[in-house]
Amino acid sequence: MWVSGMGWKQRAAAGDDPDGLYRTLLGESLAFREKLATRYGPQLAAFLRSLPIETLAEKRAAVHAVNLRLRSLGLAIRDPKTGLASRLVAHPGNHPERGRFQLELLGDPPRRRTVSTPDVPPLTLMPEPPEPGAEAFQQAQPGTPAEDQQQDEGENQGGGHPEGDA
Repeated sequence: MWVSGMGWKQRAAAGDDPDGLYRTLLGESLAFREKLATRYGPQLAAFLRSLPIETLAEKRAAVHAVNLRLRSLGLAIRDPKTGLASRLVAHPGNHPERGRFQLELLGDPPRRRTVSTPDVPPLTLMPEPPEPGAEAFQQAQPGTPAEDQQQDEGENQGGGHPEGDA
């Protein structure tokens, strides 16, 4: 049963919020992917270091293998300069025969690259950000955490609950 003043978590627990299960599962998915990132990061870095990466072609094959694994787990590489999600790319650089690894930010339309090195860059993993449409969907729905907080603040300024303080 939905009661005025209930937050989205309470409505979801009561089964009255049609989007509550979505939000709950989205939160659980994020928490799970954070655990995956912590657990899998060192192993992925060791895997990349074990691959042949002396030529641009070898770097491209390694990049493909790494990004495929990350994408299938819903993970990305945390860019050490910005803290944003990125992916690994191989680029010819000034030495096309050897090539370079670069980190390319995700979701940035001009695809900015922040790290460039001939060796394996630092690989700290993080959950891949949600698709832009999913984030917009969540923000547009009534009862999101941000809306609930604004509603709670408005009620607190009004001097209490509409039912009275009995």
